[in-house]
Amino acid sequence: MNQDQSVNEEKKKIRQYFLAMREKMTMERRLEASLKCCAMLKQKVMNSEFVASFASNGKEINVWDLNITLCGIGKLTLPRVEDSHITFYHVKNIETDLVRSELGIMEPNPIKCQKVNFETVDAIIVPGLSFDLDNNRIGYGLGFYDKFLSHFKDKLKIGVCYSEQKAKKLPTLDHDIAVDIVLDF
Repeated sequence: MNQDQSVNEEKKKIRQYFLAMREKMTMERRLEASLKCCAMLKQKVMNSEFVASFASNGKEINVWDLNITLCGIGKLTLPRVEDSHITFYHVKNIETDLVRSELGIMEPNPIKCQKVNFETVDAIIVPGLSFDLDNNRIGYGLGFYDKFLSHFKDKLKIGVCYSEQKAKKLPTLDHDIAVDIVLDF
């Protein structure tokens, strides 16, 4: 087994650990953290022209309150998986512009939403299963965010998670992209 395979095996175990840990969190704990997260993010990104957020799914930290606010002032962009990458679209109406993907995640409907010129996006809110003290992240293992973020090193990248998802040090590979700051609640 080479070094990359060894790191990938370690990441797989870490994903399983944090998924199981998140499953055990109470609904009250998740709600409390999500409310604090949205309040803090609103302070950090409201002056942005556009914000690349994500569609919280399952028991992830919930950023829908932020998304609704951003949508109401015309600043919300959300990702859509297209082939093996993600593309962000400007969402003008959360109620009518989103469709459920094959992965079960709400995504912009490309018929109703317009692709975003990423020069106008100032901040990217990044989900993850775990973040470490050096702002490295482990996602769900599909590599969508690492591929995407590698093209936008000059944009503010904000990782968000429950404080229970923080680790001291995560294993990384050369293609892994760290975020600029991690907000954990």
